[in-house]
Amino acid sequence: MPLHLLGISLSDDISSLPIDWACGQPTMVPYRPAGTISGPCCNGIQWVADGPLAAAMVRPLRVAFEPLEQAAWLAAIHAHIGILPVRYGTMLPDEEAIRDFLSKRRDDLLHDLVRMEGAGEVGLRIDLAETVTAPYSQNEEDKHPPTSLPAQYLALRRKRYESKDRLDCQAQLATEDFVQVLHGLYRDWRTLTSTVPTIVRLAFLVQRDFWTAFRQRLETKIPDQISRRFTLLGPWPPYSFS
Repeated sequence: MPLHLLGISLSDDISSLPIDWACGQPTMVPYRPAGTISGPCCNGIQWVADGPLAAAMVRPLRVAFEPLEQAAWLAAIHAHIGILPVRYGTMLPDEEAIRDFLSKRRDDLLHDLVRMEGAGEVGLRIDLAETVTAPYSQNEEDKHPPTSLPAQYLALRRKRYESKDRLDCQAQLATEDFVQVLHGLYRDWRTLTSTVPTIVRLAFLVQRDFWTAFRQRLETKIPDQISRRFTLLGPWPPYSFS
């Protein structure tokens, strides 16, 4: 039966997990961070080691688990040790296939684990000013055919694109503000895709020791700016940096 791959850690780190997470033994996850849903309770995590690497995996379940359930397991592991998340739904036929996967990708996996050792991902959801009109989209043209007067149509198009330019400028300024305010508290950062034009999504790779300082600096430096309202998310395993 295929095995569900969850993530990759350093073999030496497994010994620092709680005692009932012993390497190679089925375990139940005793810790689930706030804000995540419970992982499946009928089975537990097992570790398959190959040299310096170890893969966290789950044996087949009667009922398939959802992405948030896998995220809950990964978050529980990440509360104790570093782990590189594997794409949801990744399955390998047996333990030998997992060891082969670890062996073939050893150098790249070790490089990423060392690069992200002791760190996690902190997300920011930034709401831009409500005064900016949502930008023009191609779908709107289908819903609202051009007016019969060319001048009116061109004026409407110009207004929409001007709105988009203002929104893009706000997004850039907001990103620069947050990156500058948080300077010194992260190892790396990046912009994530957002499906909502008035929302900017950022991800920061933050050392565990800096998580509290990261939150405190946001709370003291940003709140007075109406156009910089934000939601802090995480910390999570480094999904956006793997």
